Amino acid sequence: MKRAAQRGVGAPFFPAAAIPFHAGRFGGRVAVEDFGALPTLTRGDLALLHDSVMSQRPEAARLPRVRTSGSSGAPVWLLFDALHQRGRFAARARYLWENGWRPHQRAAWLIDILPGSPDGNLVRSLLLGGAHFFSHIETFERQLDWLRRLDPVHLHSMPSNLEGLVYLIESTPSVCPR
Repeated sequence: MKRAAQRGVGAPFFPAAAIPFHAGRFGGRVAVEDFGALPTLTRGDLALLHDSVMSQRPEAARLPRVRTSGSSGAPVWLLFDALHQRGRFAARARYLWENGWRPHQRAAWLIDILPGSPDGNLVRSLLLGGAHFFSHIETFERQLDWLRRLDPVHLHSMPSNLEGLVYLIESTPSVCPR
């Protein structure tokens, strides 16, 4: 963390202290060295943080965001700035690379991609030449048909989606992929 601070990576923490939600908790300027002392936010805190950011910075409405209820069932909005997105993509690429993925191999992605979103821009770039995308909200039967036709080297999806596909394969052996 100290090396990150020396390179200026800690800068994103400083604006956070100006957001009303954080100002009362942090009491001023936050540095990378303070990271360990920052509180863990609860799900309820995330909703308050979103509202606080939007009241302070209306331009944040243009940031990519997602509404999720995760495993708790309590919906929250999450905002993603460019710094977050770059880190997220880099972490994903490192993980995938370590697990054998290569950008030009035939890969199936069962996820929804919104046009114009950072994810949408990435997947339509030349960086992922072998990637093919299909919506995870299609029926499992349609997803399995698509996978059978594509015959991917790699498959990427959410665990709950994979669970549904495996259940379909196990319960109807005739639809088993090659």
